This record gives sequence, C-alpha cells and structure tokens, in this order.
Amino acid sequence: MRELGIPLPDEETDDGCLLARLAFGLAEGELSPKDVGNGLSMTVAARTREEIRFLSVAAGYSEWLGPDELSGWEKELRTAAHSLAAVTDLGPSSVSRRRAPAD
Repeated sequence: MRELGIPLPDEETDDGCLLARLAFGLAEGELSPKDVGNGLSMTVAARTREEIRFLSVAAGYSEWLGPDELSGWEKELRTAAHSLAAVTDLGPSSVSRRRAPAD
C-alpha cells in the first residue's frame, strides 16, 4: 500500500473498520452471527459506545451455548450490529476493503 501512496490506517482506525465491517456484514446478511464471533481477534479495541456494545456481545459467543442461549445471543448481536452500522461514519464499501475477519 505504501508503494501505491495509500496511507496505512493506524491501529485504532483499523480496529474500527473491522468492527464496522463485521457489523455491516451481519446487518446485510453477508455474515452469520457465528462468523462474527469467530472473526474477532482478542486484540480488537472498541472506542464508541456502539463498538463496545457490539464487541461485548460478539465476545459472548461460545460453541457451548445451548439453543435458547444461542438464539438470544444472535438476536442481541444483530441488534448491536444494526446500531453500530447506523452510527458509523464508515460505509459498507469503505470497510469491505479493509481488514477482513480471519478464517
């Protein structure tokens, strides 16, 4: 990117882009709640109230959640994703070119 003259985002911006990308992906049906839970790194930092809420809910994912707990977690995660997508100044097209979730 440096060779192309494209500035690299700082870590704070990069983390915000990852969270927005995951939120938009879930809100637009491109990602499942499980994809979001698995796409987060333990080193992601959240700054805004909406990022903190989304990250907190997403971090609650576990393969050991029972069906009732999983359903409630998915609903809460979708709500947090919509809230974050609604207030972010990053659009889905700008965040999709940034850091993608790990497989």
